Amino acid sequence: MRIVNLDQFLALPPGTIYFKYVPCMLTEMSVKRASLRETRDWFRTGIESLVDGADSQAEVDAMLAMEKGASVPARYDSYGRDSCYEPDQKFLVLDAADRKEMIRFLMGGIQD
Repeated sequence: MRIVNLDQFLALPPGTIYFKYVPCMLTEMSVKRASLRETRDWFRTGIESLVDGADSQAEVDAMLAMEKGASVPARYDSYGRDSCYEPDQKFLVLDAADRKEMIRFLMGGIQD
């Protein structure tokens, strides 16, 4: 893992896994999509927004169905612009080895 500034972050490729970094604190995990260099912004997929919904009501309906025991497939293709950052924003980004270890962990490869 490493910490980068905004200019370094915008130069990173789509698919970069990152957290916004505030000294000694991280925000939610996100996946970087395309950079908008001219406006110093970018698109992101937030891991916190995996519920499929054409609109807010559809998302609420899906969550209510899950509360009743339904299984709803996660979506990884939705995204939006970030637009909420400070000019001196820092980011903690995962390197290739970190991503591989995360995949191994998620696939049950780490045992207690």
